[in-house]
Amino acid sequence: MRAHRPTFAATVLAVALMTGPVARAQVVTSAGGEVTGTIQKKIVDRMIVSDSVEIEMARLAQSQTKNPAVRDLAALLVAGHRDHLETLRKLAEAADVGRAADAASASDVRAFEQLRGMPADSSFDRAFVTAEVQLHQQAIDNLKKWRTIATSPALQQDIDRTIPVLEGHLARAQSVATKL
Repeated sequence: MRAHRPTFAATVLAVALMTGPVARAQVVTSAGGEVTGTIQKKIVDRMIVSDSVEIEMARLAQSQTKNPAVRDLAALLVAGHRDHLETLRKLAEAADVGRAADAASASDVRAFEQLRGMPADSSFDRAFVTAEVQLHQQAIDNLKKWRTIATSPALQQDIDRTIPVLEGHLARAQSVATKL
């Protein structure tokens, strides 16, 4: 049980970062009013943290569920978010992109605490799939907003490639939800 505590703490932080508004980030503008620097780095950080949360939640689901459809969804999420996480880490190393940690409120993490403490039964499956639907919808909405303020072409392209993947994850989660 102790081995999971650092991962859970990362999950709590990630959810808080993912749900906090981008407007909280310090914005640096040029004379022309163009958004630069800090906000873009915080977007990358939030995306990295979000993918990390998705991986951990899906791994938890893989270990808890007895439902093949939920297990398949969890496997899809682990693979997709792990691949994107690797891409983001490389992107964060780029001089014109970078990464800057952003602290945010942890008030929205209660659902994850409940999920983690749930018994391995159909109520866990429903809670997991419901959370995934909500998280993916929120992530898609955030990426669409962040796309308009990202200044790096590489980050813009990553967001453009990521939105359809997340939409696929969302559709799959919604499909699984109708069967639970």
